[in-house]
Amino acid sequence: MNIMVLEKRKIQQPKKKVLFVSVLDSFMNFFLIPYLEMFHEKGYEVHVATSENGKIPFCDKKHQISLSRSPFRLNNFSAVKQLENIIKDNNFDIIHCHTPMGGVVTRLAARKFHKNGTKVIYTAHGFHFFKGAPFYYWMLFYPVEKFLARFTDTLITINKDDFDLASKKFKKCKNIKYIPGVGVDAEKINPKMTATEKLTLRESLGLKKDDFVMIFPARLDKNKSQDFLINAMAKIVAKYSKIHLLLPGTDELNGKYQDLVKRTHLANNVHILGLRNDIPKLLQISDLAVSSSKREGLPVNIIESMCAGLPAVVSNCRGNRDLVCKEGGKIFGDEGEFLRAVETFYRNRDLCKQCGEFNRKQSRQYLFGSISEQYEQIYFKKKRIVYIRSTSIISDSRAQKEIKALEKEYEVIALGWNRSLDKIEQQPDQLILFNQKAEYGAGLKNIFNLLHFQRWITRQLKNIDNIDCVYACDFDTAYTARKFAKKHHLKFIYDIYDYYIDCHKLPGIMSKLIEKMDIKTINNSDLTIICSEQRLAQIKKTHPRKTTIIHNSIDINDFDLTKNICKTPKNQRTKIVYVGILQEDRLLQEIAEKIKNEDDLELHIGGFGKYGQYLKNLAKKYKNIFFYGELKYQEVLNLEKSCDVLFATYNPAIPNHQYSAPNKVYEALALGKPIIVCKNTGIDAMVLDNKFGTAIEYDGDEFIKAVKNAKSVKINPAVVKKYGWETMAKTLLQNVGEVLKK
Repeated sequence: MNIMVLEKRKIQQPKKKVLFVSVLDSFMNFFLIPYLEMFHEKGYEVHVATSENGKIPFCDKKHQISLSRSPFRLNNFSAVKQLENIIKDNNFDIIHCHTPMGGVVTRLAARKFHKNGTKVIYTAHGFHFFKGAPFYYWMLFYPVEKFLARFTDTLITINKDDFDLASKKFKKCKNIKYIPGVGVDAEKINPKMTATEKLTLRESLGLKKDDFVMIFPARLDKNKSQDFLINAMAKIVAKYSKIHLLLPGTDELNGKYQDLVKRTHLANNVHILGLRNDIPKLLQISDLAVSSSKREGLPVNIIESMCAGLPAVVSNCRGNRDLVCKEGGKIFGDEGEFLRAVETFYRNRDLCKQCGEFNRKQSRQYLFGSISEQYEQIYFKKKRIVYIRSTSIISDSRAQKEIKALEKEYEVIALGWNRSLDKIEQQPDQLILFNQKAEYGAGLKNIFNLLHFQRWITRQLKNIDNIDCVYACDFDTAYTARKFAKKHHLKFIYDIYDYYIDCHKLPGIMSKLIEKMDIKTINNSDLTIICSEQRLAQIKKTHPRKTTIIHNSIDINDFDLTKNICKTPKNQRTKIVYVGILQEDRLLQEIAEKIKNEDDLELHIGGFGKYGQYLKNLAKKYKNIFFYGELKYQEVLNLEKSCDVLFATYNPAIPNHQYSAPNKVYEALALGKPIIVCKNTGIDAMVLDNKFGTAIEYDGDEFIKAVKNAKSVKINPAVVKKYGWETMAKTLLQNVGEVLKK
């Protein structure tokens, strides 16, 4: 018998492939190289298709197609067929197209392959149809984009106007995202230049050291309308001869603007520089960024100028409005407003510096590191976590922080309970709410609502595809969630905000039953999370597989704290603030009754719960009590920043309060405000040991004395770092990552 022996060979997995499409090579080189590099480093075979044959870094295969920027060129039809053949031959995993005609041609060519699993992504760098656009733009471009939405897996818009429009009108595209730009490189925008180098560059352009320099880096065309700036300069120079305007950029109008400069005798003050490769250096020698565009997607030139620390005076158009606010410059509507804005900055260099620093901070959200993370979430599928909490989540600060941290590495879908039936504006797509009226802190009165909520949780989990992990907060979601996770072989994480039997008044038999069920839930969790070291004693009867501590910290840098929502101006009164759950055993009623008779004190209070109506009525009656209702977390921080003293006075007689870790303590720490807590509540030791507040007995009179003696405190930076959210977020991601990698 002949036996054939076959040599065993390793079967190589084919490389994944990605195709990027734009009209010009220059677009790839200016904006997309970091993304080509990203795919290259992840082992993808990177293809690029443009109308040109230049070399592109990190491109494995280059394709030249007859693609044109104009929608009226017949060669675009040839480009569709060419691209269709390229896609057919290469079986791409991902196709990402840019620019209007790049998007049209690519999605037409990929329409068949889109159905077979190729992910088609289109980034719209500013729709041609927008409020105020010519009617024929809407007639021509809008129907095309609406039709092509059905062949688009993800449509990325770079400004809010386009995102709102696409979300309302392009229902055939199931995934519409807002990502502000493609990201800029802070290091390239801020080259190190000595004072001598800056002066030398100025002199090479005919500028003096004390000249005031405005800059608008952009191609010279009708849309950018540099003629507006040139005509305005004629009036500016007549009054201020030291003001200059730099206009670097390719000329697409065959010298039209150069002729205008000559006719207006502005050659000494308006400098048309042509294409330059040293824009970052030009920004370094400039004092003010300007823009006269009629429309923008999201202008990179303004982002780069903000990153370079320049104030900005820009036209009131889409894109510009997304970037510039009053703290960083001026949005003008006509020539008069432009002239006044330029004069203001010219005469006030301190204002220039102040607005420039604000813009530098604001620009962080547009840097490549931040933007690329959002693109990675679209490019590369992430593991899916379902986060469950029995609040609306919108105003739940810990839930918001944890979800935001998790979203850096995972896709997170949140399930919550809208107990007050509030109308939530701009509810995130990834937030699903159980809308049923129920009172916070109502105990057994909520039993039937709670049972309905459990059934709802199970239904929602069944309806969500591809879950990798169920992340439940507190026992009122965890027991049901763990049973589902076990049945479907999913990872289960249990985050104990409050230990259930210690914070709910339950009959003896029910308390013992729930404790037993809770212990079982903890023991069978892949990860148990508690919010302070003291909580370890609270769960001493359990044997969790893995435990970690995530403090209720905040990252102050994540929030815009420039908006004052306080209902009273700064005055001699001491402003006391509390925002949270409005229920008994927090000394709220006692404090309100004391403060109403104290003329030198103000109580600013917000939140939701049992005492909401009582406090609202009290605020109507007394001039030193102010009720805000339910607030978004950023509004909470802005209110607290405007006040003098925070408090978190929990009743130590409640067992769970002996292990309290209220958000307000961490907010006070981050905001540099003193805080008043109660003795024997667990958190009092942290406050006293780190010297940023005081601890009192659970008594209204003691509270008033403590408020009147409260003084601003200096926060030790080491303490802020130790309890800071950056540290907590890293701990959370590390522990969740270990669970999901098993």
